[in-house]
Amino acid sequence: MKNEDTFFSICGAPKAGTASLHQYLGEHPRIFMSDPKETDFFQHHYDRGWQWFESCFAPVGEEDVFGEESPRNMIHPEAARRIADHRPDAKLIFILRDPVERAYSQHLYSVMRGTDASSVSFSELIRDQNSEWGRRVLELGLYYDQLRRFERHFSRGQLWIGLFRDFRENNEAFVRDIFNFLGVDPSVRVEPEEKHNTTRYPRSKVMLRLAQALGACQVESARENGRTTLRCAQHCSGRALSVRESEEALNEIGRQSIPPKLLR
Repeated sequence: MKNEDTFFSICGAPKAGTASLHQYLGEHPRIFMSDPKETDFFQHHYDRGWQWFESCFAPVGEEDVFGEESPRNMIHPEAARRIADHRPDAKLIFILRDPVERAYSQHLYSVMRGTDASSVSFSELIRDQNSEWGRRVLELGLYYDQLRRFERHFSRGQLWIGLFRDFRENNEAFVRDIFNFLGVDPSVRVEPEEKHNTTRYPRSKVMLRLAQALGACQVESARENGRTTLRCAQHCSGRALSVRESEEALNEIGRQSIPPKLLR
């Protein structure tokens, strides 16, 4: 990545379609997206140095526009200044999602990953004054304060701000607008049908907790041995399960790809 090359960052917000946008922009022949997808350089990996960050970009063709997607840039107190220190000419992209909808999606995402207990409802989480994560989930939606930090270091013309609602309703037009912002040919067609890193919404909390508990088992082996699976499910739930419930629990495991973790 040369100094004369265009550099941009998808700065946020978390759970607002940034992963999908990363994929779509990377389909343009002039754009090279970083590997890894989320470098987190301007926040948690800043001590690795600029040379490490540049190593995340290894173009294979004639790309001259380089981008990364690190949605936590938007909320990190030092990210804006750090970007400006290295690339004061950077172009920055922000997607804003309804703050309540965004917070709820973040909570569900944490539940599905097993980092939040599924027994705690969203309402309980955000009302718990002693929960640091509950406060954090809400603070992630304070867009005004976050954008003001970037306006102190960059001109308004360097910031592109869009709405997640518009991205969801017409992603082709949305991506085309960003191509214009980046100065590349907006007529290049992308395939926006597939969504990336979406939060799956559990049909049942009971089945979700069962699936998380059963994730410690080998799923394929469990499917081959119905009686072993049923005993495991009954033990985890504390009651006898019907055949339908057992099958639904197994389907939930395969559908959600939850890391093995036994909830207590």
